[in-house]
Amino acid sequence: LVPELEPSLTNGIFRACNKVEKQATGAMATADEEVKQTDVAQVEENDDGVPSQVNEYKVGSFLGEGAFSKVYLCHTTVDFLRTNYALKILNKSFLKRKREIKMVDGRPVHSNAFHKVVKEVAIMKKLRHPNLTKLHEVIDDAEHDKMYLVLELVTGGQVMDWDQQAMLYKYLGEDKPAPNVLRSNDHYKLSDFGVAHMFDDDDANELKNTEGTYHYLAPECTVGKAYDPFKVDVWALGVTAYAMLFRRLPFAHSREKMTGGALAIMQCIREDALEIPTLDVDDDCLDVLRRLMDKDPETRITLTELKNHPWLQRAKQALLEQDEESAALAMRLSVVSISESDIDLAFTPVNNLMLM
Repeated sequence: LVPELEPSLTNGIFRACNKVEKQATGAMATADEEVKQTDVAQVEENDDGVPSQVNEYKVGSFLGEGAFSKVYLCHTTVDFLRTNYALKILNKSFLKRKREIKMVDGRPVHSNAFHKVVKEVAIMKKLRHPNLTKLHEVIDDAEHDKMYLVLELVTGGQVMDWDQQAMLYKYLGEDKPAPNVLRSNDHYKLSDFGVAHMFDDDDANELKNTEGTYHYLAPECTVGKAYDPFKVDVWALGVTAYAMLFRRLPFAHSREKMTGGALAIMQCIREDALEIPTLDVDDDCLDVLRRLMDKDPETRITLTELKNHPWLQRAKQALLEQDEESAALAMRLSVVSISESDIDLAFTPVNNLMLM
Protein backbone atom coordinates (compact mmCIF):
# COMPACT_ATOMS: atom_id res chain seq x y z
CA LEU A 1 0.00 0.00 0.00
CA VAL A 2 1.76 3.13 -1.18
CA PRO A 3 0.39 6.64 -0.61
CA GLU A 4 -0.35 7.22 -4.29
CA LEU A 5 -2.96 4.46 -4.09
CA GLU A 6 -4.72 6.17 -1.20
CA PRO A 7 -5.29 9.77 -2.41
CA SER A 8 -8.48 10.30 -0.43
CA LEU A 9 -6.79 9.17 2.77
CA THR A 10 -3.88 11.58 2.40
CA ASN A 11 -6.19 14.36 1.24
CA GLY A 12 -8.50 13.81 4.20
CA ILE A 13 -5.63 13.97 6.69
CA PHE A 14 -4.22 17.04 4.94
CA ARG A 15 -7.60 18.79 5.29
CA ALA A 16 -7.64 18.15 9.03
CA CYS A 17 -4.11 19.49 9.47
CA ASN A 18 -4.82 22.56 7.35
CA LYS A 19 -7.89 23.34 9.41
CA VAL A 20 -6.18 23.07 12.79
CA GLU A 21 -3.09 24.96 11.64
CA LYS A 22 -5.36 27.96 11.11
CA GLN A 23 -6.51 27.62 14.76
CA ALA A 24 -10.06 26.71 13.87
CA THR A 25 -12.29 23.92 15.04
CA GLY A 26 -14.66 24.28 12.13
CA ALA A 27 -16.35 26.70 9.79
CA MET A 28 -19.22 28.54 11.39
CA ALA A 29 -22.54 28.23 9.61
CA THR A 30 -23.61 31.39 7.80
CA ALA A 31 -27.13 32.82 7.89
CA ASP A 32 -27.99 30.99 4.66
CA GLU A 33 -26.79 27.68 6.11
CA GLU A 34 -28.46 27.81 9.52
CA VAL A 35 -30.14 24.62 10.66
CA LYS A 36 -33.92 24.77 10.48
CA GLN A 37 -35.70 24.23 13.82
CA THR A 38 -39.26 22.89 13.63
CA ASP A 39 -41.41 22.36 16.72
CA VAL A 40 -44.39 20.71 15.00
CA ALA A 41 -44.25 17.16 13.66
CA GLN A 42 -47.03 15.87 11.42
CA VAL A 43 -46.35 12.15 11.17
CA GLU A 44 -48.02 9.42 9.15
CA GLU A 45 -47.21 5.78 9.93
CA ASN A 46 -47.80 2.51 8.13
CA ASP A 47 -49.44 -0.55 9.68
CA ASP A 48 -46.14 -1.58 11.29
CA GLY A 49 -45.75 1.74 13.09
CA VAL A 50 -42.94 2.89 10.80
CA PRO A 51 -43.25 6.52 9.69
CA SER A 52 -44.08 6.99 6.02
CA GLN A 53 -44.24 10.81 6.13
CA VAL A 54 -42.77 13.37 8.54
CA ASN A 55 -43.89 16.89 7.64
CA GLU A 56 -42.73 17.46 4.05
CA TYR A 57 -40.37 14.48 4.10
CA LYS A 58 -41.48 11.27 2.39
CA VAL A 59 -39.86 8.40 4.28
CA GLY A 60 -38.41 5.51 2.29
CA SER A 61 -36.18 2.54 2.94
CA PHE A 62 -34.46 1.64 6.18
CA LEU A 63 -30.76 2.56 6.11
CA GLY A 64 -29.45 1.37 9.46
CA GLU A 65 -29.56 1.80 13.20
CA GLY A 66 -27.36 2.72 16.12
CA ALA A 67 -27.59 2.13 19.84
CA PHE A 68 -30.27 4.81 20.27
CA SER A 69 -31.65 5.60 16.81
CA LYS A 70 -32.89 4.32 13.48
CA VAL A 71 -32.09 5.95 10.15
CA TYR A 72 -34.27 6.00 7.03
CA LEU A 73 -33.92 7.40 3.56
CA CYS A 74 -36.26 10.34 3.02
CA HIS A 75 -36.81 12.99 0.39
CA THR A 76 -38.61 16.21 -0.43
CA THR A 77 -39.93 17.26 -3.83
CA VAL A 78 -40.05 20.96 -4.73
CA ASP A 79 -40.86 22.08 -8.28
CA PHE A 80 -40.34 18.50 -9.49
CA LEU A 81 -36.84 18.49 -7.97
CA ARG A 82 -36.26 15.62 -5.56
CA THR A 83 -33.71 16.00 -2.76
CA ASN A 84 -32.69 13.00 -0.67
CA TYR A 85 -31.76 13.08 3.01
CA ALA A 86 -31.14 10.70 5.88
CA LEU A 87 -33.79 10.84 8.61
CA LYS A 88 -32.51 9.91 12.07
CA ILE A 89 -35.30 9.01 14.49
CA LEU A 90 -34.74 9.02 18.25
CA ASN A 91 -37.01 8.13 21.16
CA LYS A 92 -36.73 10.88 23.78
CA SER A 93 -38.10 8.98 26.77
CA PHE A 94 -35.82 6.01 26.05
CA LEU A 95 -32.78 8.28 25.80
CA LYS A 96 -33.59 9.93 29.12
CA ARG A 97 -33.86 6.54 30.83
CA LYS A 98 -30.37 5.56 29.68
CA ARG A 99 -28.56 7.14 32.60
CA GLU A 100 -24.84 7.01 33.25
CA ILE A 101 -22.35 8.14 35.84
CA LYS A 102 -18.92 9.30 34.72
CA MET A 103 -16.00 10.78 36.59
CA VAL A 104 -15.16 14.41 35.81
CA ASP A 105 -12.43 16.15 37.82
CA GLY A 106 -12.50 13.25 40.26
CA ARG A 107 -16.20 13.48 41.09
CA PRO A 108 -19.21 11.55 39.79
CA VAL A 109 -21.43 13.37 37.31
CA HIS A 110 -24.87 12.08 36.38
CA SER A 111 -25.95 12.29 32.76
CA ASN A 112 -28.04 10.43 30.21
CA ALA A 113 -28.05 9.58 26.53
CA PHE A 114 -30.45 12.42 25.74
CA HIS A 115 -27.96 14.97 27.03
CA LYS A 116 -25.35 13.57 24.62
CA VAL A 117 -27.78 13.97 21.73
CA VAL A 118 -28.52 17.56 22.76
CA LYS A 119 -24.80 18.34 22.80
CA GLU A 120 -24.32 16.62 19.44
CA VAL A 121 -27.07 18.70 17.86
CA ALA A 122 -25.72 21.92 19.38
CA ILE A 123 -22.32 21.22 17.83
CA MET A 124 -23.74 20.19 14.45
CA LYS A 125 -25.79 23.39 14.31
CA LYS A 126 -22.59 25.42 14.59
CA LEU A 127 -20.35 23.69 12.07
CA ARG A 128 -20.11 23.58 8.28
CA HIS A 129 -17.22 21.69 6.75
CA PRO A 130 -16.86 19.36 3.74
CA ASN A 131 -15.67 16.56 6.05
CA LEU A 132 -18.58 16.82 8.49
CA THR A 133 -22.05 15.44 7.87
CA LYS A 134 -24.48 18.37 7.59
CA LEU A 135 -27.52 18.73 9.80
CA HIS A 136 -30.36 20.33 7.80
CA GLU A 137 -33.30 20.34 10.20
CA VAL A 138 -34.30 19.39 13.74
CA ILE A 139 -37.95 18.37 14.15
CA ASP A 140 -38.76 18.27 17.86
CA ASP A 141 -42.43 18.41 18.82
CA ALA A 142 -43.11 18.57 22.57
CA GLU A 143 -46.30 16.56 21.98
CA HIS A 144 -44.37 13.66 20.41
CA ASP A 145 -41.98 11.23 22.07
CA LYS A 146 -39.90 10.92 18.91
CA MET A 147 -37.59 13.56 17.51
CA TYR A 148 -36.22 13.69 13.99
CA LEU A 149 -32.88 14.87 12.65
CA VAL A 150 -32.77 15.52 8.92
CA LEU A 151 -29.19 14.93 7.81
CA GLU A 152 -27.14 15.05 4.66
CA LEU A 153 -27.36 11.71 2.87
CA VAL A 154 -23.87 10.23 2.49
CA THR A 155 -24.25 7.56 -0.16
CA GLY A 156 -20.80 5.97 -0.06
CA GLY A 157 -21.36 4.12 3.20
CA GLN A 158 -18.67 3.42 5.78
CA VAL A 159 -15.08 3.91 4.72
CA MET A 160 -14.17 0.29 5.43
CA ASP A 161 -16.09 -2.82 4.39
CA TRP A 162 -15.04 -5.61 6.69
CA ASP A 163 -14.71 -9.24 5.64
CA GLN A 164 -16.07 -12.18 7.64
CA GLN A 165 -12.92 -12.57 9.70
CA ALA A 166 -13.10 -8.93 10.70
CA MET A 167 -16.63 -9.53 12.01
CA LEU A 168 -14.83 -10.81 15.11
CA TYR A 169 -15.36 -7.28 16.41
CA LYS A 170 -19.12 -7.69 16.19
CA TYR A 171 -19.21 -11.06 17.89
CA LEU A 172 -17.13 -9.79 20.79
CA GLY A 173 -19.36 -6.78 21.31
CA GLU A 174 -16.73 -4.29 20.20
CA ASP A 175 -17.17 -1.41 17.80
CA LYS A 176 -15.90 -1.91 14.28
CA PRO A 177 -12.98 0.35 13.41
CA ALA A 178 -13.95 3.87 12.34
CA PRO A 179 -17.74 3.28 12.29
CA ASN A 180 -18.46 7.02 12.17
CA VAL A 181 -16.28 7.76 9.13
CA LEU A 182 -18.37 7.78 5.96
CA ARG A 183 -17.39 8.01 2.31
CA SER A 184 -18.82 10.54 -0.14
CA ASN A 185 -17.18 10.54 -3.58
CA ASP A 186 -13.52 11.28 -2.74
CA HIS A 187 -14.31 12.87 0.63
CA TYR A 188 -14.42 11.35 4.09
CA LYS A 189 -17.10 12.63 6.46
CA LEU A 190 -17.47 12.35 10.22
CA SER A 191 -21.00 11.44 11.22
CA ASP A 192 -21.16 11.21 15.01
CA PHE A 193 -20.43 14.00 17.50
CA GLY A 194 -21.91 12.44 20.64
CA VAL A 195 -18.58 12.57 22.49
CA ALA A 196 -17.25 15.73 20.83
CA HIS A 197 -16.02 18.68 22.88
CA MET A 198 -15.91 22.38 22.09
CA PHE A 199 -13.14 24.32 23.82
CA ASP A 200 -12.56 27.94 24.71
CA ASP A 201 -8.98 29.20 24.58
CA ASP A 202 -8.79 29.10 28.38
CA ASP A 203 -9.76 25.44 28.82
CA ALA A 204 -8.34 23.87 25.68
CA ASN A 205 -5.19 22.51 27.30
CA GLU A 206 -6.57 19.59 29.26
CA LEU A 207 -9.48 17.23 29.57
CA LYS A 208 -10.11 14.66 32.28
CA ASN A 209 -13.16 12.62 31.36
CA THR A 210 -12.84 9.56 29.13
CA GLU A 211 -15.44 8.83 26.47
CA GLY A 212 -15.44 7.11 23.11
CA THR A 213 -14.33 3.75 21.78
CA TYR A 214 -11.57 2.20 23.88
CA HIS A 215 -9.46 1.20 20.88
CA TYR A 216 -8.99 4.86 19.91
CA LEU A 217 -7.85 6.05 23.34
CA ALA A 218 -4.34 7.42 23.59
CA PRO A 219 -2.13 5.93 26.33
CA GLU A 220 -2.43 9.06 28.49
CA CYS A 221 -6.23 8.68 28.50
CA THR A 222 -6.02 5.29 30.23
CA VAL A 223 -4.39 6.35 33.50
CA GLY A 224 -7.04 8.69 34.95
CA LYS A 225 -5.05 11.92 34.68
CA ALA A 226 -5.60 15.15 32.76
CA TYR A 227 -4.48 15.11 29.14
CA ASP A 228 -4.17 17.42 26.15
CA PRO A 229 -7.24 16.73 23.96
CA PHE A 230 -5.51 17.91 20.79
CA LYS A 231 -2.64 15.46 21.24
CA VAL A 232 -5.18 12.75 21.95
CA ASP A 233 -6.93 13.55 18.66
CA VAL A 234 -3.62 13.10 16.84
CA TRP A 235 -3.36 9.60 18.30
CA ALA A 236 -6.94 8.78 17.27
CA LEU A 237 -6.17 10.01 13.76
CA GLY A 238 -3.27 7.55 13.70
CA VAL A 239 -5.51 4.67 14.78
CA THR A 240 -8.01 5.58 12.06
CA ALA A 241 -5.32 5.79 9.37
CA TYR A 242 -3.87 2.45 10.50
CA ALA A 243 -7.28 0.77 10.34
CA MET A 244 -7.96 2.20 6.88
CA LEU A 245 -4.63 0.92 5.57
CA PHE A 246 -4.52 -2.51 7.21
CA ARG A 247 -8.21 -3.31 7.91
CA ARG A 248 -7.54 -3.97 11.56
CA LEU A 249 -6.88 -2.03 14.74
CA PRO A 250 -3.32 -1.45 15.94
CA PHE A 251 -3.65 -2.73 19.51
CA ALA A 252 -5.56 -5.56 21.19
CA HIS A 253 -6.63 -6.97 17.83
CA SER A 254 -6.34 -10.65 18.76
CA ARG A 255 -9.27 -12.59 20.20
CA GLU A 256 -7.37 -13.32 23.42
CA LYS A 257 -6.64 -9.66 24.08
CA MET A 258 -10.06 -8.35 23.04
CA THR A 259 -11.96 -10.76 25.29
CA GLY A 260 -10.01 -9.37 28.23
CA GLY A 261 -12.30 -6.34 28.27
CA ALA A 262 -11.63 -2.62 28.43
CA LEU A 263 -8.83 -2.83 31.00
CA ALA A 264 -6.92 -5.35 28.88
CA ILE A 265 -7.33 -3.19 25.78
CA MET A 266 -6.06 -0.11 27.62
CA GLN A 267 -3.09 -2.06 28.97
CA CYS A 268 -2.21 -3.12 25.42
CA ILE A 269 -2.39 0.50 24.27
CA ARG A 270 0.00 1.56 27.03
CA GLU A 271 2.48 -1.32 26.79
CA ASP A 272 2.37 -3.11 23.42
CA ALA A 273 4.60 -2.10 20.55
CA LEU A 274 2.99 -0.91 17.33
CA GLU A 275 2.83 -3.84 14.91
CA ILE A 276 2.99 -3.23 11.16
CA PRO A 277 1.50 -6.08 9.07
CA THR A 278 3.77 -7.67 6.48
CA LEU A 279 2.55 -5.52 3.62
CA ASP A 280 4.39 -3.25 1.22
CA VAL A 281 4.20 0.03 3.12
CA ASP A 282 5.84 3.21 1.90
CA ASP A 283 8.61 4.42 4.24
CA ASP A 284 7.03 7.87 4.58
CA CYS A 285 3.67 6.31 5.37
CA LEU A 286 5.24 4.08 8.01
CA ASP A 287 6.97 7.09 9.57
CA VAL A 288 3.65 8.95 9.77
CA LEU A 289 1.92 6.04 11.51
CA ARG A 290 4.69 5.64 14.08
CA ARG A 291 4.81 9.35 14.85
CA LEU A 292 1.02 9.64 15.08
CA MET A 293 0.95 6.78 17.58
CA ASP A 294 3.94 7.84 19.61
CA LYS A 295 3.07 6.78 23.17
CA ASP A 296 4.72 9.93 24.56
CA PRO A 297 2.37 12.88 23.94
CA GLU A 298 5.27 15.33 24.31
CA THR A 299 7.12 13.88 21.31
CA ARG A 300 4.05 12.89 19.30
CA ILE A 301 3.83 14.63 15.93
CA THR A 302 1.72 17.79 15.84
CA LEU A 303 -0.84 18.46 13.13
CA THR A 304 1.29 21.28 11.76
CA GLU A 305 4.28 18.93 11.51
CA LEU A 306 2.06 16.27 10.00
CA LYS A 307 0.81 18.63 7.31
CA ASN A 308 4.39 19.35 6.29
CA HIS A 309 5.38 15.68 6.24
CA PRO A 310 6.46 14.37 2.79
CA TRP A 311 3.66 11.78 2.80
CA LEU A 312 1.00 14.49 2.94
CA GLN A 313 2.87 17.04 0.87
CA ARG A 314 2.36 14.71 -2.09
CA ALA A 315 -1.37 15.26 -1.75
CA LYS A 316 -1.27 19.00 -1.07
CA GLN A 317 -0.98 20.38 -4.56
CA ALA A 318 -3.53 17.99 -6.03
CA LEU A 319 -6.00 18.82 -3.27
CA LEU A 320 -5.70 22.57 -3.71
CA GLU A 321 -5.92 22.34 -7.51
CA GLN A 322 -8.83 19.90 -7.68
CA ASP A 323 -10.93 20.98 -4.73
CA GLU A 324 -11.90 24.66 -4.89
CA GLU A 325 -14.28 24.14 -1.98
CA SER A 326 -11.41 23.34 0.40
CA ALA A 327 -9.37 26.31 -0.79
CA ALA A 328 -12.33 28.64 -0.26
CA LEU A 329 -13.01 27.11 3.14
CA ALA A 330 -9.48 27.80 4.33
CA MET A 331 -10.09 31.51 3.75
CA ARG A 332 -13.14 31.72 6.01
CA LEU A 333 -12.43 29.37 8.89
CA SER A 334 -13.25 30.85 12.26
CA VAL A 335 -13.12 29.66 15.84
CA VAL A 336 -16.44 28.18 16.92
CA SER A 337 -17.60 27.89 20.53
CA ILE A 338 -20.61 26.16 22.04
CA SER A 339 -22.24 27.95 24.96
CA GLU A 340 -24.70 26.65 27.54
CA SER A 341 -27.32 28.70 25.68
CA ASP A 342 -26.55 26.84 22.46
CA ILE A 343 -27.08 23.52 24.24
CA ASP A 344 -30.30 24.79 25.84
CA LEU A 345 -31.61 25.77 22.39
CA ALA A 346 -30.56 22.59 20.62
CA PHE A 347 -34.13 21.33 20.94
CA THR A 348 -37.38 22.89 22.08
CA PRO A 349 -37.39 24.48 25.58
CA VAL A 350 -39.93 21.96 26.95
CA ASN A 351 -37.67 19.01 26.24
CA ASN A 352 -34.66 20.77 27.72
CA LEU A 353 -36.55 21.35 30.97
CA MET A 354 -37.17 17.61 31.11
CA LEU A 355 -33.41 17.06 31.32
CA MET A 356 -33.33 18.28 34.91
